[in-house]
Amino acid sequence: MVVLAPRLGLTIALTLLSALPLSAGTAGQSSLGFSTVWRRTLGPGTSGVASDGGRVVTLYSEPVAGKPNEAVEIVVALNSEDGKAVWEHRYPIARLKGQETYSGDPVRPQATPVLAEGRVYSLGYTGLLKCFHL
Repeated sequence: MVVLAPRLGLTIALTLLSALPLSAGTAGQSSLGFSTVWRRTLGPGTSGVASDGGRVVTLYSEPVAGKPNEAVEIVVALNSEDGKAVWEHRYPIARLKGQETYSGDPVRPQATPVLAEGRVYSLGYTGLLKCFHL
């Protein structure tokens, strides 16, 4: 199970049932019997996550200082065992004239990546559809 806190910046936490063997990096156990294996905070985004079991993929952004209508959008694949980046793709984005968001913030991704047949499909803030090898 993956837990998100999108309003505070995207936080991904891989959580496993306590009955499963845990690695040495275990952060703690909840009262519901779940244990957090790792946690990683990324930039702003309301994107969800997708996983193939070995990797966790998401989309987030980093603001450009002094330019509220610009950002760098990042598609990232994280190792599901330790949360470290396996790969990432970064590209500049800017709010289109008249573009609105559901989240109320000027520039941040909102769509969840899709995994299919060894590929990642991401739909960015400006509607740019990209495809990557997982």
